[in-house]
Amino acid sequence: MPGKTTALVLQGAAEVVEWASEHPEQIERAGSWLKGLITTTPPFLVTGIKSAGKSVLWDFLTGAAYAEGYQPPDASASVDRGKLKGRGRDGSVPGVVVPGDPHSRARQDALEAHLGPSKGGVSGVVHVVCDGLARPRSSDLAAHLEGRAPRLEDYVAGKRREELEDYDRICHELEGYWRRHHRPFWLLIVCAKADLYQGRLSEVAERYCPGGSGAFAQRIDRLRGDIGRLNVNVDVAAVSCLAEDFRWAEETISSRLDERARRAYVANLRTKIFALTGAREG
Repeated sequence: MPGKTTALVLQGAAEVVEWASEHPEQIERAGSWLKGLITTTPPFLVTGIKSAGKSVLWDFLTGAAYAEGYQPPDASASVDRGKLKGRGRDGSVPGVVVPGDPHSRARQDALEAHLGPSKGGVSGVVHVVCDGLARPRSSDLAAHLEGRAPRLEDYVAGKRREELEDYDRICHELEGYWRRHHRPFWLLIVCAKADLYQGRLSEVAERYCPGGSGAFAQRIDRLRGDIGRLNVNVDVAAVSCLAEDFRWAEETISSRLDERARRAYVANLRTKIFALTGAREG
């Protein structure tokens, strides 16, 4: 179609491993979790639906997941705050993980505190999606036990709709933030659980990346049109943290990435975040 924007692409495991091999210093820095640094960098928010993998992603970005005996957290109903540690006083980036439940008071308070009328502000937003492969919740499992569970493709389609509805709410918050403060910000769409769809990266990119044909991609383009492309820097990244198969009823989608690829994905994402914030990773 004339005038159609070319969709951004998601890196496959082979590409991100090649990047890691060409940037060993980034891998080393990503594993050196420094303590006690002070920062003046505005925080960024981590948003997305429940069970998309926000808390696990945060643990890997901060390094908490590499501690001996680490256990992945369950879906969190509270706000999680912390820092990505880089180098020097200007190398620490604060982050706020926002609960995914749209009815959560903690979520509403966090969005109000950072995107509302206050002067706090944000540097940007990491919005996490997972192509509908959100971990089944207790209500989903109960439906399965009672014989009311949808087929896998219907479950995934439902979660994709939930992702779109959630993202639309975040876009409304960001549009309000821009109208109130006129502060440019960045938006990083993170496609988590990439180990489950390595063979479908182009399809996932078409669904979630700017310039794509999916409703989610079109909502990104609308956000940029509403507030001006120069006022929001949009980027995308795939990531895989845990080797975890996705199971629904009698069907399984297998995780297909080794630890080297997963670590490279995490290091690559950290580098993107530091570049977007302007902080010093190393």
